[in-house]
Amino acid sequence: MEHILNPAQIDPAEHGAIFYAGGHGTMWDFADNQELAGIGAIYEADGIFGAVCHGLAALVNLNFQVGVVASERLVTG
Repeated sequence: MEHILNPAQIDPAEHGAIFYAGGHGTMWDFADNQELAGIGAIYEADGIFGAVCHGLAALVNLNFQVGVVASERLVTG
């Protein structure tokens, strides 16, 4: 826990994946968070996004430059 970064400290170029955990508060905390939106560059660089439960709210307002999510990169369950 001592080495966890906050979103403003994350350089998307240095990471290949991000996971958004769920929970009730994420519906409001993730959707409009500009620092989290900046991490969207991980996906644009062929990285992996993972989310569970309400963690999907982090993806609501992202506008990816790559366009529509390609089915080859989408896994749901």
